[in-house]
Parts: sequence; structure tokens; C-alpha cells
Amino acid sequence: MKKCYVQLTSGIGNVIQTIPFIKECHKHFDEVIGVWTQGNMIPAYFMEIAPMIHHLFTNSLILNTNFPKDGKYFSSIVEDPARSLFGEWDEPEHAKWFTAHDIPKPVVYDTSLNFLSSNSEVHQVVIWAGCKPNWTSKRWPHWDKLCNKFEDIAIVGYPDEGDNIPDHVVDYRGKINLQDTASIISRCQVYIGNEGGTSHLAAALGGRTYIIYGATDPLKNHPPQREGLHRIALNLPCQPCQWTHNKHFNPIKGCDELSCLNYLTADMVLAYIDKSLEPYAH
Repeated sequence: MKKCYVQLTSGIGNVIQTIPFIKECHKHFDEVIGVWTQGNMIPAYFMEIAPMIHHLFTNSLILNTNFPKDGKYFSSIVEDPARSLFGEWDEPEHAKWFTAHDIPKPVVYDTSLNFLSSNSEVHQVVIWAGCKPNWTSKRWPHWDKLCNKFEDIAIVGYPDEGDNIPDHVVDYRGKINLQDTASIISRCQVYIGNEGGTSHLAAALGGRTYIIYGATDPLKNHPPQREGLHRIALNLPCQPCQWTHNKHFNPIKGCDELSCLNYLTADMVLAYIDKSLEPYAH
């Protein structure tokens, strides 16, 4: 009986990016077992994502324990493979799992996941203005202006994600769990969000998804490409500067100017969305 243990770590987006790897492991092992320890992932984050990935494993997930010694162990490499194991990003983060652990890459990266929700609300547009509170290098500052471009729009995430959100926006921040968030995103016409965990969730759900990139390296952090998934960025000469050598960049705060985010206006974002929809217009 061949077993493997896959460590779940870091944020929700990183866990979602490991889904294709976990699914591929089932082709090579009789049992694929999930391992989680509190030192690797904030418990609240894990409890949010665990019900949506439980079906991927042949166990109930091993909580707060070291991995057993009776099988192959795949430790997480999502924290800093570019700086330690690989040196630079020459392929996306979700591909690095396969490269690092010598598992054949699939032809199609299957990121589909399960969610169970009684929420039936439908909105034209759903936005996510967040990312970790201190990651200003990922937080686009013009969500309030973009919201005023739409009548039927909702915002998801935590209460501190998004400033000066207009009153007409349906506000789910801090009021619903991740499965209800997935349900709302899955039924909207357009999802728009910063690069981060909720946007990776939206990418996995398969709808029309627009992710705003500032300092983030899209080669590193872009989800598996599919139809309807779009990256929005100014593409300045200094972009991207995340994990890039010889650039004065703090991966959390970015540079002092953050021109890549500050100068990307709501009108620019809307123009990109309108342009991308042209082939679908009748």
C-alpha cells in the first residue's frame, strides 16, 4: 500500500494552488493523506478551506501532528522556493509542486473544489478588495470608484478589506463563511479582485474572473490559465518587482510610490473588462 502525505500550509490561495498536485498524486499512490500543523497555517484559515478540500484526501486530514514515516512526504514549497530551492520563478507556483517533487505535470490543471452553501444570492459583479492586512503591495486603492460604475455589486472578504465602499454595495464582509463566498462568486457575471486567496478561489470556480496585479509577479502567482481568467495590470517597466533581484522592494509593502496600483484607475479597469467582453457581445 503506497501512501503519500501532502502538507497544507500558508494561505487559502496557496492551498487552492496545490489542488491539481493532490489530484495527480492519486494516480501514483493508493492513499493521499493531508497533513496540517498550526505552525504552518493560521487555524481560522484552515478551518475555512478544509471542508472544501476534504474530498481530495483518503483520510480526514491529520491535524496538529508531525507526518508519519510510512510513506512519501511532500512538504510545502509554496513559501519561498524561488529564493531557496529554485533561485527564480521560471514557471508558476502551482507548477513548482510538480517540478520539486518529480511528479508528472497534468495536461490540464484541475483546480475544481467542492462547496456546500444555502446562500442563493445573485449579483452582477462581486469584488474582493483584500489580501493580508499588511500586504499593501497587493491592495488596489480605487475600489470605491469602481463600485460606482455598477448598480448591482457586492463585496466579500474580511471587514478591513476595502475603504470607503459606497452604500449601495451589498456588503458580505465578515458576515459569511468561505463556502458562502464561493457560492456567491460562482453565480456572479463578473468577479474582480486583488491578487490573493479569494481571487484564487474565484479562478478555481471557473467564472469570468479579473485579477488586479501590482507588484506581484504574475508568472509566480497567476492561477492556472483558462478561458475567462484575466490579469489586469499597468505593465510598467518596474513591474513585477516581487521576488525580483536588484530591485528595492519589500514584498509586503512594495515600493514607496506603488505606481503600479495608484495609477491604475477605475476607468482603466472597466475599459479592460469591456474590451475583453467584446467577443461575447451580440
